[in-house]
Amino acid sequence: MAPDPFVDLVDTVEKYATRGSYERGCRIDTREESTPSNKLVGYPFANAEGVGVHFSYKKGDITLSTDVSSNPKATWRDVLPTVSWTRSLWGQQHDFLLRLAMTPLFAYSFSHPQFTCSSEVKFMDGFRSKFTTSTQISTRNQLGASVEYDPSRSGLIDYTVAFLRVGCSAVQGGDFIVKYNATHGLGVHTRIPVKPFMSAVALVERGRVIIGTEARSPCGAQMMMNVDLVNSRAMLAFVRNISAIWKLTFNYSAPLPGSCSASGRFGLVFTSQDAPWNRMGENGACQLDSFNGRGMGGCCCKEKKGIMKSIKKTK
Repeated sequence: MAPDPFVDLVDTVEKYATRGSYERGCRIDTREESTPSNKLVGYPFANAEGVGVHFSYKKGDITLSTDVSSNPKATWRDVLPTVSWTRSLWGQQHDFLLRLAMTPLFAYSFSHPQFTCSSEVKFMDGFRSKFTTSTQISTRNQLGASVEYDPSRSGLIDYTVAFLRVGCSAVQGGDFIVKYNATHGLGVHTRIPVKPFMSAVALVERGRVIIGTEARSPCGAQMMMNVDLVNSRAMLAFVRNISAIWKLTFNYSAPLPGSCSASGRFGLVFTSQDAPWNRMGENGACQLDSFNGRGMGGCCCKEKKGIMKSIKKTK
């Protein structure tokens, strides 16, 4: 089995603690990973900026997509197309993506049974680039690294090295990650199963210490509760698969008594299963991405398989 892409590797434990917690306000989004060939399809969306449609057309291995919104200010940027090309050769998958909307970029990802790698270049940001790689040391151990480089400024901006062990007997069959980031220093993420559908989670990093618990049902619901001891905030998140197509995500966070943190905030999102959700990036920025969960996206007897992530637009 091929190793997880780096973005999935470092998210192995965090998705049990903060999945969906970075959604703000209300949003409706629909999307499908598989676009029918030789057919123009449209998927509606709605957010605080307006309503619109994701258009997509696939011909062979090439997919052309664009967004049209009721907000003229957003439409002139989003209507520029995104072109992606995917090809599998000799058990290896190649993904190319050229996005002209928002911040133009070019991305490439490669998946091999023994390792994965990806690269991303932003044309309008001084050709700022990010490179990632991951490999599977053994059945339960994976190692990954990422590097951010900006040739127009100071060169090397940031780097991360992460080691993942799943099904570790030292944490009752749970998972743990040890990673080092040039900006945030050493970090340890641990998930400890306490019952068949319940786990305790701890994320310890410089500037962030989150202690919490998460529980799942066999039919596609997940609830997460945690406390950020550094920022003095408590968070409750709930994800429910309404059917094989639809998913509801709700979260609410509030400051702890006696703290001076910002006031409470919430997010309510109604999406299709393949639509992206907000997560926190390595640099602390909120971004859209897909969640490739295992045993969390539906009935436990129909475990989802991870897929290569595509670059999604940051809203």
